[in-house]
Amino acid sequence: RSVPTAESPVGLWLPDGRPPAGGVWQLPGYSEGLFEVQDEGSQLLALATEAKPGDLVVDYCAGRGGKTWFLASLVSPNGSVCAWDIEEDLRKQLQGARAKRALGETNLHLLEVPPSKPHNLHADVVLVDAPCSSSGVLRRHPSQRWALRLQEVSEIADLQLSILEEASQLLRPGGRLVYATCSLIHLENQSVVAGFEALQRGFVR
Repeated sequence: RSVPTAESPVGLWLPDGRPPAGGVWQLPGYSEGLFEVQDEGSQLLALATEAKPGDLVVDYCAGRGGKTWFLASLVSPNGSVCAWDIEEDLRKQLQGARAKRALGETNLHLLEVPPSKPHNLHADVVLVDAPCSSSGVLRRHPSQRWALRLQEVSEIADLQLSILEEASQLLRPGGRLVYATCSLIHLENQSVVAGFEALQRGFVR
């Protein structure tokens, strides 16, 4: 049994919990790439890019690729997604078996994972889901509440601003830059955006 998610227009959740005999991964359609397991927040973030068919989209902190594959479905059939992550192992996963299942033969060609940091692009959309303190997901790791220190958060915010500046260079004039974290801390969100706007006055909200 599934019901629509509260905010995402494309999501479903299972109110009865994980299905028996292997969980959602054993449900019909998963191995064919007809659905993906993803947080509703991640769905909303991909939708917030307003990517559309034919767009060139850069997923600059792609991680394991959940949002990357969603973005590919948004720009299909004639767009493209350039996915980058600083971690080499994650870049390999972006092109692995899960990506082939999620994208299928129809959309696999839309994905590019460069071997080095991308440059000289004129993307329509750049998404920066930046590394953060993860304070917004403490319910999953409650012990982190006592491990987090202000100095660490400050260092993370500096890194986030640096990443956002890098990523913004890949955008065409008039393109859309989307910044997000899974943190609730002002220093990692509003402060980073304010710092970026002070440095890059050509960008408007």
